[in-house]
Amino acid sequence: MDGLPGPCRRARRHGARRVRGPGHTPDLRHRGVRPGTASRTRIGSTWQSEGVLQLQRPGEGYAVWSRLRDGRFGGWYVNFQRPMRCTERGFDTLDQELDLLIPDADGSPEAPYRWKDEDEFEHRVSTGGFAPGEAESVRAAVAQVAGLVERGEGWWDAWRDWRAPHDWAVPPRVPLSGRPES
Repeated sequence: MDGLPGPCRRARRHGARRVRGPGHTPDLRHRGVRPGTASRTRIGSTWQSEGVLQLQRPGEGYAVWSRLRDGRFGGWYVNFQRPMRCTERGFDTLDQELDLLIPDADGSPEAPYRWKDEDEFEHRVSTGGFAPGEAESVRAAVAQVAGLVERGEGWWDAWRDWRAPHDWAVPPRVPLSGRPES
């Protein structure tokens, strides 16, 4: 199908949604950042949450995450990142530091969202941690998403009550070649 690697074909078949459930072990290390331009913190190798639905659309520089708290919708989290691309092993992207927190509907109309990690983003900009034009593309994605939120036009709202079927199994971890498992 479309000449895409296996995991990408499955995502296309399921509307390009990406689900992470309890116990999934993503590789959370930064790749593609020039040495010395991003701070790195060693974290555990296993995702610790009740579950996350990550909504990714082809070509867009952000992903929208729905987080659960006590089994209920806990708000949206927008992660600005390089557009998702398919590889032989699955999906690849790179975090671009800046995030947007959108509270549940009972949030204040005067403050429909809150920024996170602006200092880290500006530090990465000032130290040359982005490829040419990359910071500008992040800012364009930020303006697009902020406009959607302010107008109440978040395409992701249709996914608010979605939950993974109970019979879905957590896929096995895919080891990265040449890197030790952690």
